[in-house]
Amino acid sequence: MTTRIAGEGIVLREWTEADLPAMVRLFDDPEIAYRTPLASPFDRAAAETYLDAVQRAREGNTRLHLAITEDGGEPLGEVLISIASRAIGYGVGAAHRGQGLAARATRLLTAYAHTTLGLPYVILEIDPDNTASVAVATAAGFRRTDTAPVPVENKGRVYTLATWSHEAPLTAPRVRHARPEDLPRVAELAAEHAAYEKAAPPSPGLPDRLDALLFTTPTPRLRCLVAELPDGTLAGYATCAPEISTWEGEYLHMDCLYLSAAHRGLGLGPLLMTAVESEARTLGLKEIQWQTPSWNEGAIRFYARLGAEPKEKLRYTLRVG
Repeated sequence: MTTRIAGEGIVLREWTEADLPAMVRLFDDPEIAYRTPLASPFDRAAAETYLDAVQRAREGNTRLHLAITEDGGEPLGEVLISIASRAIGYGVGAAHRGQGLAARATRLLTAYAHTTLGLPYVILEIDPDNTASVAVATAAGFRRTDTAPVPVENKGRVYTLATWSHEAPLTAPRVRHARPEDLPRVAELAAEHAAYEKAAPPSPGLPDRLDALLFTTPTPRLRCLVAELPDGTLAGYATCAPEISTWEGEYLHMDCLYLSAAHRGLGLGPLLMTAVESEARTLGLKEIQWQTPSWNEGAIRFYARLGAEPKEKLRYTLRVG
């Protein structure tokens, strides 16, 4: 079965042998040679070699290469996806740039990857200095991730690639790491949390302090997880950080776990705890410790169901400045 995707005024279809002359016209281009590993010069022989590789990748279900067309006819460029890495790539012929083809093709293939291929996310790997590709990623709804840029070499040119990600629309609640744009809502949840525990509210500027702890420092210790509903609402949060006990060695300290009152009983608490446990495993830690007010009977029952063991201690606070 061949793949054909239509929408946004274009049609994506698979390459055929009849497209070999068009491949030469599109890919024998200095900009494409500079940005991609395609052969240069890109002549008929190179096109035949490339088409053979494209068809073998299709048969092996490792990559899907599609010609970008207006109506299924003359190719104007290409968009592709690597199934294993979930990375999308594209190239548009010099005569057809400036029409939004790359962004439209990327949006179409991204939707296909989510709905038909079942991929929960796809990525773009972009040279941060390539402003045109950054514009395409933004127009296609991708978000730059916190993953450190990766150095690569292509035809003697050394540069870095930043990762941009697009996630499938949510159909169920999930827990994920907080992003910088989440911090105002996390601060709201923290204020609700403090009020619920009859504690003093966080001092002003909490979003900025969290930004410094989570994103500005090169080696963040704090982890912040958020529970997100399908409509994008952040219904709760958890924070944790590795600590050291003189007697017991290293462990993960869960400082906060809170769900807004309107969103309790939806199974979000276990999702958050599972995510905290995953953080501990990732860090190679064997134990999680936390505390809850002695009057919080609902939380105590919840933690008991998880198999957590309570310890009788008093918690003290001493101001020193």
